[in-house]
Parts: sequence; structure tokens; C-alpha cells
Amino acid sequence: MFPYVALGSYLATFLLFLIIYLVNVRSFKDEYGDKFSFLRHFPFELDQDKKGDHKFIYRAMLILIFALMGVSYILALKEYFKYTTLTYVISVFGILSYLSLFFLAIIDTRFVKIHLIVFGLNFLSTLVNILSIIFFAFYFIDWKIPTAFDYPSWLGYIVVAFSIIFVIALLIIMFNPKLKDWAKLEKQVNSDGTISYRRGKVFILALSEWLTILINHLSFIFILLLVLV
Repeated sequence: MFPYVALGSYLATFLLFLIIYLVNVRSFKDEYGDKFSFLRHFPFELDQDKKGDHKFIYRAMLILIFALMGVSYILALKEYFKYTTLTYVISVFGILSYLSLFFLAIIDTRFVKIHLIVFGLNFLSTLVNILSIIFFAFYFIDWKIPTAFDYPSWLGYIVVAFSIIFVIALLIIMFNPKLKDWAKLEKQVNSDGTISYRRGKVFILALSEWLTILINHLSFIFILLLVLV
């Protein structure tokens, strides 16, 4: 029962994020005259310059999303806490990853050191979480959990394989040599001959944050596969 409630909670977070994205993309274009892009805009920019009720509603929805994901981790693994401490590790770092994501979504890059620290925390918690999922999958493959006796071991290997791909992707993101020059802007010559500077089509830190968020969110699907099949 609990894993199915976790699935419903996960789908609710996706739906809420989709609503937030669609509403804010429109207002972002009206405000800045530029279409919001995952390639060059940060998560916090969906929150930027909102005031009054708009900011309250937006942040309330963010809190609801991250609370639902925290509950999803606990409910998905509730029946397995007695079998392995890995379930506690996954739950703690899963919740930590979404807590750090909340601050990543509201802290401006004007506070550059804090923003980078929060991103680093989000990255590390996501990495530890996925590594834990890999070892958790082997409990099903080796039938160390009684409820896994009818579990198709090939699915466990698929979870392990894709989790390893995600780990490699995370390491590529973090050790990308271009990341150290993330603040570099492109020179642009305007029609009147003046020179201005703007972000390129790809702004590496913004893209890295969105990719880490995506990997983090998709990794929960692996947990659902393990506990629902």
C-alpha cells in the first residue's frame, strides 16, 4: 500500500512543478522579454522579483513539492527499514537533496558563495542517494529481502546499470572544466555600435543545476521500480 501512495505523491510533485513552470515561464517572458530556458536560466530565476501574494504562493508550492517528495521517500521505503540501514541512508539523503533544492530555487547568484555551497550540497546528497540505491538494488537481486523472492532480478540489474550511468553523468557535470568559468559572459555588438555582455545560449552552471535536479528526480523512479514490481 505505502509504495503506491508514494507513487501518487511523486506524480503530484511532477504535476505541481509542471504548473509552476508553465505559469512562471509566461510571466518571465512578460517581465524580461526573454523566453525561460533550462539551458541558460537558473531555478531561482522563476522566483526572482516576485512580490507579495505571488511570491508567497510560489514558495508555498515549492515547500509543498519538497514536502511531498520527502514523504514519498519515507512511504516508498517504509516496509524495508527493518531489512537494511540503506533505506535510512536513501531517505535521509533524498530528503536532504530536496531541502537543498528548495534553497537553490530561492537563493540568487548575487550571493555567489552561498549559492555554490547549496549547489554542492545538492550535488553530493544526490550522488550519495544514487550510490545507496545501487547497493539497495542488490538486496533484491540477491533475495536478501523476503518480499523479493518473486522479484525479477533482471530489473534489479537495469536499476543498477542506469544508476551507474547517472553517477557517471553527475561526475561529468561536477568535473566539467568549463564549470570553473561559469560566470563568463559573451560579448555582443549592438546595432548602434555599443558593446554589451550577455549569457550565451548555454550557461554552464544553470544547466548543471537543472541536470542535477533532473537526475535526482528520476532516481526516485528506480526506488519505485524496486518496491512496486
